[in-house]
Amino acid sequence: MSNDPDYDRRAGMFGMPTKDDLQSIVESDLDSVVFLDVRSPPELEDAALKVRKYKHCWCTMDDQSGLAERATELVPDKDATVVVFCAVGGRSSKAKTVLESMGYSKVYNGGGLKDLDYLDK
Repeated sequence: MSNDPDYDRRAGMFGMPTKDDLQSIVESDLDSVVFLDVRSPPELEDAALKVRKYKHCWCTMDDQSGLAERATELVPDKDATVVVFCAVGGRSSKAKTVLESMGYSKVYNGGGLKDLDYLDK
């Protein structure tokens, strides 16, 4: 449990690791971790991940076909650590499932962009 009840609730709904666990995972593989933003283009215009490079592939709750088509282009190494994020964790949960079904072995639901605040530290 964190000090953020909203995060804890969404973590339970969308299978997100604790922030501490995710921070440890990211720090252990900092040079090769791939951050994958699945938010819409307008959401990207409003705010983007500023402290790390990221890749983008728009997904909706109902349609992740674009990710399925582009996954090997976006993340060629199926053993790479991939942190998928969106606005609150729902779309990234769906995207995580798609990547895992394609054989990606280290995929984590990072939740929403606001949840990646630990990267600023």
